[in-house]
Amino acid sequence: MAPSRFILHPSSVILRGHRPRRGFSFTEVLFAVMILGIGFIMIAGVFPVAISQTAASQEETIGASMARSAVAAYGSMPYLSQLIPNSGVVTRLTDDDVSVLTPSAGSLTLKPWSLIKGNQILADEPRFGWVALVKRDTTDYRGQPPNNAQLIVIPVQIRGESNFSTADLTQSGTGNNAEAGLLPYPVQVTLTDKGNDADECVVSGTFADAAAPGAVIVLRTGKIYRLGDLKDGSTSVYQLLPGNDLPTSAENTAGAVDAYIVGRRKIGGTFTGQSIAIGTYVTYIPLRQ
Repeated sequence: MAPSRFILHPSSVILRGHRPRRGFSFTEVLFAVMILGIGFIMIAGVFPVAISQTAASQEETIGASMARSAVAAYGSMPYLSQLIPNSGVVTRLTDDDVSVLTPSAGSLTLKPWSLIKGNQILADEPRFGWVALVKRDTTDYRGQPPNNAQLIVIPVQIRGESNFSTADLTQSGTGNNAEAGLLPYPVQVTLTDKGNDADECVVSGTFADAAAPGAVIVLRTGKIYRLGDLKDGSTSVYQLLPGNDLPTSAENTAGAVDAYIVGRRKIGGTFTGQSIAIGTYVTYIPLRQ
C-alpha cells in the first residue's frame, strides 16, 4: 500500500477552547490611559506640597537655632543693663557710641551692636542670619529698672544672593538714619481694622521701601505684625497676613506710629527683592550688669 500524502500541520488545527486571544479594545486602552493620566497628575501635585513642607520645616528648625544663637549672644554681652534703656519701648542696638560705667576703668565708650553682630550670620549656613530688637520696661514691681528685657528675634534668609556678608554688618549713618543689611529699619505705620476683610497697613518714612509681602512689623509697644500682599490697585497699602493681623479694632492706630521693619535688603542704595524675614521668636533675657 502506498503511503498517504496527507500531512497534518498543527497551525491548521484550532482546538476547541484555545482560540487565539484578541487584542485590547479601544475602550480598554482609553480607560488605561485615563487611569495613568490621573496617577501622573496626582503624583505631580504631591511634589510641590512636599517641597514646600520640607522648606517650611527647614526654616522652622533653622529659625529656632537662630533664636537660641541670639539669646546666647545677648546673654553674654557685658554691661547689658546699661546698654538697654528702660524706656518701655522697643529699641535696636546700633554702633552709635554709648557710655557705660565700669568698676575699674570708670567711664567707657562702647559700640553696642559690635558686641553681638559677629553672631548674626550662621557660620555653617551663611544664607541665614537673625535680626533682634529689645524692650525693657521702665520699672519692675520694686519700682526699680527691671533686671530682664524682652528679646524679639527675627530669623532671616538671604534673597537674590548666595550668602550674607560682612557688608550686612557694616553700619552707615547714625541715630534713626543708621542702616545695615542686618539692622531693623525705623518706619511709621498706620494700621486699620477692616472687619471681615483683611486688615490693612500703610508703611511710611525714610525706609518705607523696605516693605514687602512677608516683612515683619514691630511697633514700639512690642506688638508684632506681618505684611501680606498689596491691596488690589494700591502701591502702598498692604494687607496683614491672617494670624498676624489686628485681633480687635481697638488696635487701630490714630495716624502713623513708630515701628521697626525687617523686609527687603538695601543693595546699591535701593531696596530690592523679596522680604528676608522668615518668622519671629519672642523671649526674655536676664541683664548682666
